[in-house]
Amino acid sequence: MVVAKIRTDADREGHLLRRFSFGSSQTERAGYAGLSSDQLLDRLITSRTVEDPVGPLRYAFLKDQEAQPGAWRFRLHWMYHLVTSEAPLAEKTALFWHNHFAVSDDKVEDGLAMVKYMLALRTRALGPFRDILKAMVTSVAMMKNLDVLMLSRANPNENFAREILELYTLGVGHYTEQDIQELARVMTGHGYIDIFWRLGDNNDKRMLKMLKDETWSSAYVYSPELHDDRPRIVLGKTVHSLDEAVDLLASHPQTAEFVCTKLWKFFGSPTPNAQAIGAMTRAWKKSGGVIAEVLRAMAQSKEFWSDDVVRTLPRSPLDFVVGMLRAHGADKELRDLAKPALPNAPVPKPLDDALGEACFHASRIGFSLLYIPTVAGYAGGDEWISTETMLRKGEFHGVRMTESYQEKGETKWRPAHNARTIVDAIRSTHPKTPLEVAHALNAFYDADLDEAQLKTLEKAVTKHGGMAPLNNPDWMGWQIMEVSKYLRLSPQFSLC
Repeated sequence: MVVAKIRTDADREGHLLRRFSFGSSQTERAGYAGLSSDQLLDRLITSRTVEDPVGPLRYAFLKDQEAQPGAWRFRLHWMYHLVTSEAPLAEKTALFWHNHFAVSDDKVEDGLAMVKYMLALRTRALGPFRDILKAMVTSVAMMKNLDVLMLSRANPNENFAREILELYTLGVGHYTEQDIQELARVMTGHGYIDIFWRLGDNNDKRMLKMLKDETWSSAYVYSPELHDDRPRIVLGKTVHSLDEAVDLLASHPQTAEFVCTKLWKFFGSPTPNAQAIGAMTRAWKKSGGVIAEVLRAMAQSKEFWSDDVVRTLPRSPLDFVVGMLRAHGADKELRDLAKPALPNAPVPKPLDDALGEACFHASRIGFSLLYIPTVAGYAGGDEWISTETMLRKGEFHGVRMTESYQEKGETKWRPAHNARTIVDAIRSTHPKTPLEVAHALNAFYDADLDEAQLKTLEKAVTKHGGMAPLNNPDWMGWQIMEVSKYLRLSPQFSLC
């Protein structure tokens, strides 16, 4: 007899956390203890991003070096939020938009413009699509990514217009060449200016002036003199301005279907489901495109809870990395490290190193924050799973898993807080056999290993000390770091 995957409220909560957060580990579940699945859904959907004590610009300042305002520094800020946020759905949805409105600093080459782009996505992630779309088509980073400087009636940019229609709103085949040409005319008069090099003679002075004057290094601008103000026909409707065009595209039924299909593939299943997507598009129309309500409709559809959906979605590299760090309780440690300071004080090195390591490993297994390689974004789904990425997953234990200490003048190493979190969870179950240790580790990560894989884990526990380390937390920490590698290499651990 086939047993349904969702049988209890706990099963529902696990599925919600795997899809609308970064996993359903014991640590993640503990943050929502006492909530029913309906209350959990409401909490996830209504929670919004809150800024941390270490603002993004602090990551540019370095000890004994000139400030480095590159996107490679600022992505540490986003990683901090992904790991520590109490609004994980908002952060995860921002990742969806990052892939939808894909921009790479390899093309933009302006880290400060990437900061504004990143903040625009994160603060609007669950709001009306119209607001997200307007922020993106007027984003300096987006314009630089698509080779736009100033759109004038003498030089309209049809490529930018095409990308808006094809990639961000309607999808391929739902517009004409004339629509592209007309939209390009509507968008004239829009562009940006750079002022960074006028703010001082080195990066430190420029960054300090930005902080003091609360200004940015570049800004979106509109010049009426360069705008073609003649009425234009886009998708059969007369529009006069960019705002009108954004309103038209954001409220278009095809936009709702296109974006809802992508949302379903990201949060639901690689296989489109007409019934679920239909419920989502109805919620889009009713709410005016509010993404939180679209996701609520997804979670309330019966299709979202079907056996074809539960534990069948490949985890993205950021789901994998961030989920592990949240499982280990790294969020608390990172918050402790992120102490308030002057806005030009470099972030503490331990925090910098931990976030850099997390970003590095996410890149190694396939998702590089702020460096998405194509305007079409990552394909996702099975793209996230390969022999190479599986091996790299086995190599990633987490961050700050070990610490050094001095003993008799020698530097030695031992498992640190994040490894102890796993050890304490396993020891609290009072296991009597290696198989029970394997079961406890499986439960800690919510890995869903089958009996054969649990046997493999049992053999690994036996190989690395058996039950002897149980009463020695340091020894058990080393044991669990070795054993958990086999868990991360399992196919189930790559699904959510």
